[in-house]
Amino acid sequence: MSVSEWPNVWDTTLLQKFKLGFWRKTSRKSFERARLQVIDDIVSKYNQRVVGEIKKFDPDITLFLKGSIIQPETALEVSDHCTNILWCYDKAIYYPNVVEAGEYYDRVFVVDPSDIPDLRNYGIEAELLPFGFDSDIYSPHDTKFKRDICFVGRLYENRLRILKSVIENEALNVEIWGQQYTRKNIPKYLMYKAFTIT
Repeated sequence: MSVSEWPNVWDTTLLQKFKLGFWRKTSRKSFERARLQVIDDIVSKYNQRVVGEIKKFDPDITLFLKGSIIQPETALEVSDHCTNILWCYDKAIYYPNVVEAGEYYDRVFVVDPSDIPDLRNYGIEAELLPFGFDSDIYSPHDTKFKRDICFVGRLYENRLRILKSVIENEALNVEIWGQQYTRKNIPKYLMYKAFTIT
């Protein structure tokens, strides 16, 4: 086909849509790459600060909570200075840094019992250390509200889908508690109210 046989592509709606879609996708990919680079930079600087503080403070024990942003080289360097402990209160194997750095912790504790065999598959020995509470402060008390299900935590999309399904398919009284679903965050509070049965 010769050049003269090409249609006037700039006038075609299809090409306009293609061009727009291409630039949107390209911009989205570029933005995502830039966002990930910024996150990597922040995490790297945080890890450098952790190592600096350990060297300056010289503690006997360091306790890392969750460990999702502690890079393996940081965990290794900290282990050279003091006893290094990780308490992962989320599903540990979801976090590459936890799995990759696990061998550098002197002790690894988890909240979810299923993490113990999962981490063992990566050569990491973990122990169960569930959440606890002070019964002198948090004790049973009578309340006029009764619920079939009470969800406490962040309401991510997957959790919201599950709760919606339970609410829509069952005649259950459900209550959701979480930082972002309070009267201080009106849009999310109203969304929460729309999906709960009272």
